[in-house]
Amino acid sequence: MLNNEEQKAAGELPLTYPPFIASIAKRGLNLSEVICEVFTLGWYGEQNTKRAVGVMCYYIDGTVNFYMRPIEGVMATVDLDKMKIVQYHDRLMIPVPKGEDTDYRESVQKPPFDTRIKSMTMLQPWTKF
Repeated sequence: MLNNEEQKAAGELPLTYPPFIASIAKRGLNLSEVICEVFTLGWYGEQNTKRAVGVMCYYIDGTVNFYMRPIEGVMATVDLDKMKIVQYHDRLMIPVPKGEDTDYRESVQKPPFDTRIKSMTMLQPWTKF
């Protein structure tokens, strides 16, 4: 279990972590345009063990849809109890996708809008209800 404060704190850790800062500089990205989010690493049963989360980062740089701009190849693992990065990987140098035409907000979309609902049928005859 983790709370909002832990998520926020863990998501901010990479922004002050020297190896991460070096990874961002190596890619030619601006650190002030980077946002990081926390993701749980899985369910391993009821046994009390270390609480750890993965942290993935995205490049905003002018788009509201930062999920379209992941910084691939960079991943941090944070121990929530120690609130510290315990693993860090910079494995790949994949270019960050462009931000143009990634805004999903209705106010910036251009008509025509297709309001017709397309029908779909799924058949699974082996399924029992």
